[in-house]
Parts: sequence; structure tokens; C-alpha cells
Amino acid sequence: SVIGILTRMPELPHLLTVALNASPLVTYSIITFLALLEGPVLFVVCGFLLRLGALTLIPLVISLSIGDLVGDIFWYWIGRVTVQKTVRRKGKFMGITEKHLDDAEELFKKHSAWVLISSKATLGYGTSAGTLAVLMAAGVVKYPFARFMVLNVIGEIFLLGIMLSIGYLFGTSYDSVSKDFKVVFLVGLVILIVVWAF
Repeated sequence: SVIGILTRMPELPHLLTVALNASPLVTYSIITFLALLEGPVLFVVCGFLLRLGALTLIPLVISLSIGDLVGDIFWYWIGRVTVQKTVRRKGKFMGITEKHLDDAEELFKKHSAWVLISSKATLGYGTSAGTLAVLMAAGVVKYPFARFMVLNVIGEIFLLGIMLSIGYLFGTSYDSVSKDFKVVFLVGLVILIVVWAF
């Protein structure tokens, strides 16, 4: 029943710790896969679990980084292979000429370091669509892949640091609330994360 679940919620961090440490290889593989699908929300949750001792820092950072960066590589190549060809072939129907593409390429290369790092570190300036647009734009203008990766990794370091810290602070807050209030805190945290995800 719902009441039974709520009364056991204060035990949830302990149960998660036991479950997540039962098979670390499986745990961190799942984290890598989930980071491929949804990075920032997962980062906050992992920061919370890190503070509660359910996860270990180094394997966590490696798993989150690999998953998130593989996703970024995917969107870069979508931009480079699919979007770029479509725009060059059918761009005239959308009012996009070769000159527009050349101008965009020049502009992107001129400001690429700032655009790539800041977009990654700020979650696409507050929107997931913003991040995807920048990643695909890098591919469309055939931005050098090695340089793209270096700049993306720098942005990833900032993003991971910020998001894990937020989750870690939630974990610290959780530790400081009274036992009776832990249920309310966990329910509120879950609602907050779900709303943020949407």
C-alpha cells in the first residue's frame, strides 16, 4: 500500500546503498546507459546517492562522463551526416543558401570555444533543445571532431561538477532533517526531480 511505502521511505537510502553495491559493474554500466539517455537529472540523483554513500566518486564520474559524451558524439554525427546533407540538398526550400551555410560555418568557428563550452556547462542555456542544436550545428559545419571533443570534455567537467554538487547538497540536507521529516523530504525531492526532468 502507499502508506506502507511512505513509512519505509526513510530506509530507502540504506536499501539503495545495499542494492547499488551488490554488483558495482552492473550498477555503473546502468548509470552509463542512463546518462546516454538523460544526463543532468541523473547527475543530481547520483550526487544525492554519492553523499549518502551509495556510490563511489571516481567510477561514478567516469560512468556519467562516458554516457553523456557518447550521446553528444551521436548528435554531432547526426548533424554532420544527416542534417548537413539535408540542408545542402533541400535548404533552398527553407531559404537556406550555400552562402548561409558558409557564413554559419565561419561564425561557428570564430566563437566555437565559447559556444561549445558554455552550452555544455549551462545545459544549452537552460534548454535541452539548445544543447542539441549546438551539438548538431558543430556537425553541420564540419567542425573538427578532435577539437569538438576537447571543448565538450571541458564543458562536461563544469556540468558534472555543478550537477553532482547540487545533488550532494540535497544529500546533506537529507542527513540534517529529523527522521519524521525524511519522508516529506524524499517525496518533495522526487517531485522536484520529475518536474525538472519535464
